[in-house]
Amino acid sequence: MTESSAPGPLASRLVAGNRDALLQTIDEVVRVCGFTHPDGLEGLRRGALGSHDELAGLRDRRGFENARGLTASRISLVHDEDLEFTIRINEFARRLRERCDRELGRLHGRYMTLLDQSDDASVEQLPVGPETVCCGLREMSDAAGFDPAMRLQMLERIESSLAQALNLFYGRLNKELEAAGVEPQSLSRPATPTSPPAQQAPRSDANDWGSGSFGELHRATVSRLGGGTGAVIDATLAAAVREQVLAWLDNQQHNLAIGSEVAALGASHLGPLLGPRERAAADALENVFRAIEQDRQLAAPIRAALGSLALPMLKLALIDPTVLEAPDHVARRLINAIGDCCRGLSVSAGADHPLCVLIKTLTDGVVLKFGRDPEVFAQALASAQTIAADRTALAIQLATTSNTLAAKVEREEVSLKFAAKAIRALSSDGVPTAVRGFLDQHWVRVLQNTLLTHGEKSPEWRNQLTVADRLIWSVQPKPTADERQQLLRTLPELLRHAAEGLAGIGIDEAHARECLAPCMTYHTAAINAQPMPAELPYAPPQPVLEFGTVGAAPGLKVFRLVGVIGRESVLPPALATLKPGQWIEFGLHDNRRVRACVGWIGPARQTIVVCDPDRRGVMGVTMRALEREFSTGDAWLINEAPLFETAAAHVLKGLRSRNQ
Repeated sequence: MTESSAPGPLASRLVAGNRDALLQTIDEVVRVCGFTHPDGLEGLRRGALGSHDELAGLRDRRGFENARGLTASRISLVHDEDLEFTIRINEFARRLRERCDRELGRLHGRYMTLLDQSDDASVEQLPVGPETVCCGLREMSDAAGFDPAMRLQMLERIESSLAQALNLFYGRLNKELEAAGVEPQSLSRPATPTSPPAQQAPRSDANDWGSGSFGELHRATVSRLGGGTGAVIDATLAAAVREQVLAWLDNQQHNLAIGSEVAALGASHLGPLLGPRERAAADALENVFRAIEQDRQLAAPIRAALGSLALPMLKLALIDPTVLEAPDHVARRLINAIGDCCRGLSVSAGADHPLCVLIKTLTDGVVLKFGRDPEVFAQALASAQTIAADRTALAIQLATTSNTLAAKVEREEVSLKFAAKAIRALSSDGVPTAVRGFLDQHWVRVLQNTLLTHGEKSPEWRNQLTVADRLIWSVQPKPTADERQQLLRTLPELLRHAAEGLAGIGIDEAHARECLAPCMTYHTAAINAQPMPAELPYAPPQPVLEFGTVGAAPGLKVFRLVGVIGRESVLPPALATLKPGQWIEFGLHDNRRVRACVGWIGPARQTIVVCDPDRRGVMGVTMRALEREFSTGDAWLINEAPLFETAAAHVLKGLRSRNQ
């Protein structure tokens, strides 16, 4: 193909102005990213300038191919010691092209008109394209004397900022060239079966595909759909197809808004016309929303409301590909924020539930308003975050009103654990089981009551510890006459003190005799110098879960563990790090399930107050009860993982299992 004539004066001025603007853009990016070495900046300008001017002088693909060896050498300069950088910077250029694909395709067509290029010119020979940028970066790394590790770090540090800046830059150039009357040259052409382009396997680079489960799902879906096979579609034709798909999605979105039937993009006649990555993105997004709509941990009205966002998300993904790459993209954050709003909501909540009404109003607004401006998602995100924050704040506020009563419950729990520890310290392996049962079941409550009433430094506390200690001594064998006489002298007073202690916790005289009967059996044997009785059968009752009011806090219902308290154990990590604002689910003893927000945690972390902000219900829960529930699998923290990523992980797991 013969070369066309050189561009005229106006075109030359536009090309020169755009070149200077590109140099300024990449200079600003590298400076902001911390690369300010004077020699390096000069190298950046020199390398980019040389590549730009060379590419601006080409008129067709043959000219580009003839010069490509030289241009590629500016990018790569293959040496044994920097082969990795060679590979990375070429992949870096490709990723920049893909991340700027929409604007770059339009700009390529306008530059073909501007430079009077033939219709087989490659997008890679765009003078202001990523190849020119990478030539500048290579010169910068050489001029600044970067070692191999620093070169790779440079690419990692600047990629995101550079892609964003170039995308804006290319969009601005498109508008300026359009205003100057430069129309894009048509690039629609059929694929050439005899010379297909080289196919590259999908990359796994996180910056290319996005991080997290959705990035992996997108990559896996590209592979499942056949990678890049199919007809060759150039940038301008791809942009035209994309516009048709967006128009189709607009129509489907309108149908959704008025309650009409909505079709899936993958099943439409337009879906197959998209490029492989875009088709994979649409397929992956549709599957993610299908997983959300099937999530039985969400109330049905919430699932339906979230499902209505699938169409706007598909549109946004075509308009702004970063929705696929950035976990913190506003659209994905909106899905996650709605998940946060509904944390703890009963799965049986109906459409008339106030929270369901709020969420539906929010998602309906996105469906009605979203055309091309992502600000609609940003506004909805702000609303969702406010709803979630207000709901949690209300739960904490309601819980805090009961913290005085809960503090009394916690004081009982702390005193009980302290008393049990004291009993264990006094007891030894030689204490008969039945006597140990009396201490664990009854005397521990006497000690607890004494702590609550008088404190651990009081004479009363020491006296009750002495009673326990003397009672343990009294049931030991008494081989000498002096010991037996001592037991006879001290036993009446010991039993009187024991009965008084039991009376203090509400045990009457008759019941007290029953409680002390096992001890008296040993007393009789010791006094009469008879062998101690064989171990009496004793099965300590298992602690049980109870839900109701507690004497110390009559205005607060408490879920607690009642009974013999065992040795202290290490709390599960979820309970050890529990904090207000987290949501928890557990079962009551009557099989009812509770989903609530932790609103208050006692200073000793032995009692919490939880609240259901939807029902305005508040209850206290002891940590021992929660520990029991966690150990049996009947309690857990409600998942705080981002909803969008969780759904993507679920789809990815299913895809992998089907492929095995």
